[in-house]
Amino acid sequence: MRASTSPTNVIQSEQTPATLLTLSRIDKRGYECGNVFFTHDEVQEVLLRVINYAQDKSRTIHEYRGPLYSDSLSSEYLMWPIKKESRVIINNEFTKCIKRDGSPTKPSASVSDGTNAYECGYEVLSDQQIEEATILARSNMRLGNKYPIPYFGTLFPEASGYLIWPVLYGKRLYTKGREAGPIFIVLNKEGKLIDTVVRGYSKNFLRCARIRKIPNAPISDPYNKLFVPPPRPGFQCGRIFFEKKSLDEAAREAKLVIFRNKRKRYPTEYNGHPFNQKCWLWPILNNGKLSKKGMIGPYRVVITPDYEVLGAVIVSEKVLGPDRVVINTECEVVGALTTIDINQEKKFV
Repeated sequence: MRASTSPTNVIQSEQTPATLLTLSRIDKRGYECGNVFFTHDEVQEVLLRVINYAQDKSRTIHEYRGPLYSDSLSSEYLMWPIKKESRVIINNEFTKCIKRDGSPTKPSASVSDGTNAYECGYEVLSDQQIEEATILARSNMRLGNKYPIPYFGTLFPEASGYLIWPVLYGKRLYTKGREAGPIFIVLNKEGKLIDTVVRGYSKNFLRCARIRKIPNAPISDPYNKLFVPPPRPGFQCGRIFFEKKSLDEAAREAKLVIFRNKRKRYPTEYNGHPFNQKCWLWPILNNGKLSKKGMIGPYRVVITPDYEVLGAVIVSEKVLGPDRVVINTECEVVGALTTIDINQEKKFV
């Protein structure tokens, strides 16, 4: 959702009614967008309408622009409003609506499901940061400072007596004395954390989503002497590491290119050791994204006809000659490199 004169939600409806969301209960599948709830059927209805609009040159479907999505396919994303609203989020940015499955809604601070952070737009705040903000808010509750202030809006009951406190000022934790936002924590009168929200227009607050974030080193161990983050799954090709997540995005993009019948030099077909099955090779850049133009480097992502990632390939003409490929098939571990005959590689048809 976005604050501007442009469409507010990634997908929105001009006609379907929005259901007011209550904190205690959601009885349908759909998307929670602050104090507004869109059912799954409403969103699907609009999606079908937009697909039909795509054939109508008189209608403009806007491309998504922003940092909320950073994968290789984000340049392909489009937006359409579900409901005619001029502005929702106060800082001209997007935030994701929370997908609900029909179960009762609880404040996110009370949920313990293995998550350890809040996703508020494109800001990701760890539980530790939220706890530090909560301590700051408690210490200011009876000092008469600018914050905390009484909660206002329709996401929580008016008589709740809740207070709000800004989490950030710029990139640092808010301490006191200035206007701040748009991310706030919500506390009760005793200073207990209730939720983390993003402020919107028209007294609309949107709940931040709970996510799992790989932890950083704790404050007591700033140089990672004791703390070792869990390894990322991927493929080590010499000095270059390709994260599995990046290669999965490259495979999805390859599917999109093939689906659009953009016949190019790649992908090429391969069937041999060590995979011994039909697969495709596509050039990738050092960051794992598809290489679609310009000079082709030595790296390839190996994908199945179902667009599943099998591994990564290094084409090495100088060391092994033009008819060899070096493949590392080990995930997360630099294993022995295996050579295969590149003569088995065929043009994709």
